[in-house]
Formats: sequence, C-alpha cells, structure tokens
Amino acid sequence: MITQEQIDNTVGWKGLKEFSAFVLSHCQNDYLPDYEKMDLMKIPHLVPYVFVLDLRNFEANDELLYNFAGEKHTEAHGKNIMGDNTSSLYEQDKSSGEIFTLYRKAVNEHLTFYSKRHSEFSIDDGTRTLKSTESLFFPCSSNGINVNWGIGCVCFGINPFEGDNIFIHF
Repeated sequence: MITQEQIDNTVGWKGLKEFSAFVLSHCQNDYLPDYEKMDLMKIPHLVPYVFVLDLRNFEANDELLYNFAGEKHTEAHGKNIMGDNTSSLYEQDKSSGEIFTLYRKAVNEHLTFYSKRHSEFSIDDGTRTLKSTESLFFPCSSNGINVNWGIGCVCFGINPFEGDNIFIHF
C-alpha cells in the first residue's frame, strides 16, 4: 500500500499532497480507499481539481467514464465533461493513449498512479492551450476487493513541462 511519505517524496504540487492525505484516510485495512465514504466538502479548495471515474461496470479495456469533474476540468476542456469518456476528451493530446493505458493498469492492478507530463491540447475556440498536468489517481473499492470508483486530482498548467513525462504506479 502506498504511504503518504512516498507521495510527499514524489509529487510537486502541495494540493496533491493534501488530496492524498484525504484519500488515504479512507483506506480500509491498509488497502483501497472507499470513495462512497468520502465527503469532498472536507477538502473544498481541492474539489475544482478533483475527478471521479465510474468503474462499476468497468472491463479491462473499457473507456474510463467521468462521473464527476470539478470546475478546473470544465475550464481546461471548455465544457462540462461529466458523462464523457476519456477517448473523446483527449483526442488532441499526444500522450493520451499512453496515459489511459496506465490509468487502466492502475484500476486493473489496484495501484495508485502519478503522472507529471507534457499535455497539449486547445479548447475548441482556440483560446487556451494547456502545456502540462500533474495528477494523482486512486482506484477505490466499497467492499475492499472490487474496484468500483476511481478518484483523482489534476493540476493543469499553462507553462511547458520540461523533460521527460513521468509516470509512476505505486
């Protein structure tokens, strides 16, 4: 099981450290956190960055479905993405195929997933281009066995990310 210390030694954005402490406080028997017991209003300043994936009917190669996405996701994508799947959202993002393969691995193998990467796509009206994202994702389980939800937090940046993309499973 991932520890807060591992996360603190890996992530850069303070918000991800706070988010992980919140999620880890909902782990059952040092295993998967239970999303259904989380009260996001305990971290209201982070809710705009949070997303929730509905994995209740997830199969190994399925698309990932957004059940909830905070307002920073709406701003980044230029629309409300709740109810959308990942492939329709990230068609312009060159590393999206790789990133969502890694999200699926996190779900299938019950792993926490961290990424810091170059992420470039423009809003339909051309007003904004994102250059980087830093994110942390946790698969969740209501019964401690089957993954039925996933929760993540993303910091969107307009400054270019220098260096190689970073993808880590814990």
